[in-house]
Amino acid sequence: MQKQMVEERHALGEERKKLQSEWVERQQRRIKELEAQFAEMQKRFDENVARVVEAVKERELRAQIEKQHDGRCRTLRGAAREELNAAVVQTISEAQSDLGIQAGSPEAFSADRLQPGAKIRVRDSASP
Repeated sequence: MQKQMVEERHALGEERKKLQSEWVERQQRRIKELEAQFAEMQKRFDENVARVVEAVKERELRAQIEKQHDGRCRTLRGAAREELNAAVVQTISEAQSDLGIQAGSPEAFSADRLQPGAKIRVRDSASP
């Protein structure tokens, strides 16, 4: 009986070692699977971060270009407006001179004096 108990105890010990060994192997496989999944997730995360960074850089660059473009357009519009105003003043001045009106005189050119159908003469033009 004692011999049988020793044998069973020995068999149980062997079975326990076998189960422990299998459990350790399963845990190691699971850890490897989790590490592989983590590595894949990390790779996707890094790719997504890189895409976001590129999108932000692209957006910032686009915004910077648009800002520069808007500034240039404002500058050009301002310059064009100044040139147009100068040309209008010059044209009005020349028209007043052609009409014999001096700038600053009480009879200075006024848009209120113009009426539809009024005849005007433009300098360097042949027709009245």
